[in-house]
Amino acid sequence: MRALEDLKNQVRSQTSRRYIEEAVAAYSAGAYRASLISTWIAVAADIIGKIRLMAEQGGAASELNDKLDRAITANNIPGLQDFERNLVVQAHKGLELIGPREAEELNRLYQDRHLCAHPAFVADGEDLFSPSPELVRAHLTTAVDVLLAHPAVTGRKALERFGRELASDSFPEDDARLNDHLRASYMDHGTKALKENLVKVICKETLKPKVLLRQRWRCTRTARELRKIAPGLFDEQLRVVMEPAQNLLDDSGLMALVSGLCYVPGTWDALHDGTRARVEELLRKAKPQDLMETHVLFYGPLPPAPVGKMLLDRLEDITSPSAVRGYTAPLANYFGEPRPPTGPGAD
Repeated sequence: MRALEDLKNQVRSQTSRRYIEEAVAAYSAGAYRASLISTWIAVAADIIGKIRLMAEQGGAASELNDKLDRAITANNIPGLQDFERNLVVQAHKGLELIGPREAEELNRLYQDRHLCAHPAFVADGEDLFSPSPELVRAHLTTAVDVLLAHPAVTGRKALERFGRELASDSFPEDDARLNDHLRASYMDHGTKALKENLVKVICKETLKPKVLLRQRWRCTRTARELRKIAPGLFDEQLRVVMEPAQNLLDDSGLMALVSGLCYVPGTWDALHDGTRARVEELLRKAKPQDLMETHVLFYGPLPPAPVGKMLLDRLEDITSPSAVRGYTAPLANYFGEPRPPTGPGAD
């Protein structure tokens, strides 16, 4: 169990941190209703603060910001109450700051806040709702973990930014630096929904045969590093992607799988027996020139077992005199660093 002081230190906004400090102080004094109410205030203030911060970018945040300002200017109390009532929905569906699971957890906090703050919600003869210290502490932890510890970055915008990075010259070519970048920009402070969606987008991109090989290899390297950073989350989302996708792969899609996700440990375990059989058959029958030039499968370390062994079984075929005569570059050019070469075959 984390210390409450550690939870406070994770809150990014100074304003939200003040409210969380009030919640922690009330909790320490045994005022659990007051603590729970302060926790909701911190959540509401944080979402509003992020709306105002993101309003400069236009879109949904700008519309929400204008709506809030109009209600404040007109002293429209019902309008302000309605705005607060829909804050979690807007954070989820409008701004994509949180995922559906996080939204459900914050809605529980909102409902429990009502029970603490409104005596009219209590039936005749009953006492006002008295939350347990365990419940209040759980709400505190959830509020920080799913919202207060994260910056004002929407899931969609973060994924769009990564797409631009993927195509840029500044994309890290060194795996260790790529790992550092993924941690700092997405994984250490991103919401769980963002992390899950990033894994799914990357995995899906590697399965597209028409994506340039260099681009797909960058996605594959990203997938490998994401698995190092969050193995449980990665394996779970990999299966979410592969479960329906593998049944739809034609031969070109299977070869994209071999030259992409099969380089990521754990992928073979996520495949059905039928898909594995098709991969084995395809690698036995593929033309040497396709293996060497079109898909560059021998350029660098081989994929983990058993795919690496399947490729090694073709080594005699790809180095035979008849195969060598078909290559457009010297044979040595197709072996080397673990990234696709530029020039013929790189696309």
